[in-house]
Amino acid sequence: MVKRFKKFGTGEGSQYVTRLAALNKLQLSLNDFRRLCILKGIYPREPKNRKKAQRGNTEIKILYHKKDINFLMHEKLVWTLREMKIMNRKIKYADSIKDMRLKRMRLNKYPELKLDHVVRERYPTFIDAIKDLDDCLTLLFLFTKSEVDFRIMAVFIEFYTIMCGFVNFRLFHSLNLLYPPQFNVSLDSDESQKNENSFVSERIAALNVDLVKTTEDEIEELEEMDLQLISNEGDSEKVRKMHERDQEKKRLKNLFKGLKFFINREVPREPLVFIIRCFGGKVSWDKNSFIGSTFDEDDETITHQIVDRPTLGKQYISRDYIQPQWIFDSVNQSKLLPTNKYFIGVTLPPHLSPFVNREREEADYIPPEEKALRDPNLIVTHEQSEDEEKNIPEPELDHVLVKAFREENKEIHAANYKNDKKAQPIEDEESEDEIDVDDMLGNSDDEEDEEQAEEDEEEKPVQLTKEQKRELEKQKMAVKSGKVFKVDGKKEKKLTEQELKLRAKMVKSRHKKLYFKLLDQREKTNKETKLLDNKRKQIDAQRKKVKATKAKK
Repeated sequence: MVKRFKKFGTGEGSQYVTRLAALNKLQLSLNDFRRLCILKGIYPREPKNRKKAQRGNTEIKILYHKKDINFLMHEKLVWTLREMKIMNRKIKYADSIKDMRLKRMRLNKYPELKLDHVVRERYPTFIDAIKDLDDCLTLLFLFTKSEVDFRIMAVFIEFYTIMCGFVNFRLFHSLNLLYPPQFNVSLDSDESQKNENSFVSERIAALNVDLVKTTEDEIEELEEMDLQLISNEGDSEKVRKMHERDQEKKRLKNLFKGLKFFINREVPREPLVFIIRCFGGKVSWDKNSFIGSTFDEDDETITHQIVDRPTLGKQYISRDYIQPQWIFDSVNQSKLLPTNKYFIGVTLPPHLSPFVNREREEADYIPPEEKALRDPNLIVTHEQSEDEEKNIPEPELDHVLVKAFREENKEIHAANYKNDKKAQPIEDEESEDEIDVDDMLGNSDDEEDEEQAEEDEEEKPVQLTKEQKRELEKQKMAVKSGKVFKVDGKKEKKLTEQELKLRAKMVKSRHKKLYFKLLDQREKTNKETKLLDNKRKQIDAQRKKVKATKAKK
């Protein structure tokens, strides 16, 4: 008969034991087991096939060799650890009954761990002990209470620096390099400063030279073709957004295209030249001061001159004299801003940070300058001018006036009926008013029939004579007493609270924490925006006061 083996009875399944099984076998607590493993030098093992070693279980568990656990079974320290566990229990009992004599007696009889035989087992020879002495010394110095003697440490440093020199010498010579490395350091500082200035001026002049373009145009055409093919396949929102972003990038690349800038001597050239050239503009400066200028100051094709001084003597009418901030603000906003706020001697507007998310929520603080850039209608309200009123077509105007006239007549006659007791019923007056209006408009019964027949097709606005229009306009100018609507704050608060409670009830239990976290974040942002708004109002009020005092003087 062939002997049948059980599953996982041989191989890796029989070679490894989990930590829980080892604890049950040794009858020790987890802390005592860890202590024993450190003293005996036993560590967890990583099997080749974890599934087989864990007998079909795929969870990651801490495994030990079965031989190591069997080796610990015959260890004397296991018995001492068990005795310590029992003695701890007895001391705890004596402490609970407050018997100090019994507690002292048991503390005196507390078992000690004798580790002499463990050291002999782990390091059978003197050489083995010396090899593992580095870890021993580092831990001893780490936990020692006495201070370090720096004079002794200095001797170590002196030795190790010379040792590093030898190692570096060998490494450098293996690469055919000199050691110590030699650097070209010029002693004369004036010469080095001149060389640096010439290098910077040459670098800026190189920025002002046009590069030969060969492949960029072809790449752009291919990208456009790809976008067109994608858009033809399906006009989704993502494709539309991609196309818009691509168009914005192209516009931004050619932001200063067709503009010519001249930089004055007091303006820092390097950042401005770099920005203007990156966005398709042409730039130049005084040829007597620096090399690389492409056109002179008296060139009439110059559109903008960048100046950083309060006044300028000679000025040309054909160009705008602006401060350097205009360049940076225009690039940050991706459009050419109006130059009237950046003229010479004008107090500049606040510089808006380009690193702020433009698509942030309404609850976040947005400065008024940014609001004006986003939507000018938020700051400057547009009122209807007389020219726009004149441009309204006459039939539409007549129709509006007739409607207003009818509504006003109804209100006037209703008020007269209340004041006059002998007056006829309101319905008769309304009918008379309607007849009067029709007579005034010049509409007969035949015309009414025609209008009713043509109502389904198209409503024709009524035309009035000039005298009738004047009378209607005069009646429109009558002043009415309006009603004041008082808002009850308590009711509104209650309604908002009820709405919030209903929303919270509708949220699922697993999402409630996230919901309340979002509410807290919103409250924080609202508080921050209020604080910033108040600060801005205070600053504006102070500026107004300063301006008023200056005007009085």
